[in-house]
Amino acid sequence: MKIRGAWRLQKALAQLNQRGIILMYHRVLDLDFDPRQLCVSPKNFEAHMKVIKKYGRPVRVKDMGENLKQRSLGCKEVAITFDDGYEDNFLNAWPILERYNIPATFFISTGTIQSRKEFWWNDLERAILAPQALSEIFKAEIRGTKYSWNILKEGPCRKINYSQTPQGVPENSATLTRGQFYSVILRILSGLNKLAREEALQKIVAWSGQSLALRLDSIAMTAEQVVTLSKSRLFEIGAHTIDHPMLSCLPPEEQEEEILNNKRDLESMTGSQITSFSYPHGDYNDDIIKLVSRLGFKNACTVDEVSVTRGMNPLLLPRFMVMNWTGEQFESKLKQWLRGDI
Repeated sequence: MKIRGAWRLQKALAQLNQRGIILMYHRVLDLDFDPRQLCVSPKNFEAHMKVIKKYGRPVRVKDMGENLKQRSLGCKEVAITFDDGYEDNFLNAWPILERYNIPATFFISTGTIQSRKEFWWNDLERAILAPQALSEIFKAEIRGTKYSWNILKEGPCRKINYSQTPQGVPENSATLTRGQFYSVILRILSGLNKLAREEALQKIVAWSGQSLALRLDSIAMTAEQVVTLSKSRLFEIGAHTIDHPMLSCLPPEEQEEEILNNKRDLESMTGSQITSFSYPHGDYNDDIIKLVSRLGFKNACTVDEVSVTRGMNPLLLPRFMVMNWTGEQFESKLKQWLRGDI
């Protein structure tokens, strides 16, 4: 009986120390081709918001960061975040969030704003995952390194199996599925500066034989749309670098350029101080954390899937990735996360 009582006390204390959870969304859109599983339909997103209102206390990331030293009483905090800055966040998510009076934080990559172009990883996705057929051998030199892989003969990749994604860069002559090939190339291109990445992307698109016509449903927000969001009392605008690189692969001066110029762009647009940041690809190390702190950020989000607890480093706030679940599926997940049953 003593053991059971001690376990209950420990669990109760853990619940008091848990501030809540942060949810990571990317897109709110019905999209037929979504192999990276970044889209949540507007119907399901609205169902998610109803569930959050039922079980949680919605806050912005900066609010959760400010409350980290306090114990959590009553409903747990739930922070909703969006990465990248797709226009569908403004067109589809914003009206639903306003309707239910739910705060959110939008982490914006500014390199594509106002260009009315798609993000570079969308072009890569279509070049590799969408074609009916691809050459069975990929050969290219990217930033002085020669790569050569065999690509399995298969049709379009409708859904990437992330459990089979290689952790590093495979040796030349390795055989890869389309999903594996995309994941490897994405990692390589994410570690390049903008010029080198654009040159490599052109080679890959030419090799694939794809014609990448602009898809208006996959472009970034405009500066005017970002400003409109920033004026709402519900919303926070956060930084997410200029071009969404793998920061740890860049030299320190390029890391600072990516983060600082993004912060300055957003502050110039909104007229407000930007104090929250999201690490692109969830990629960070000790030096990047120090850089983010030095540049004036108070909070930063990772992609580590655990709850936010009292006393946690505000520059290492974890988040749960949300998929295109129905309201019932999301409710089950949310209750599990709020209980700390990870």
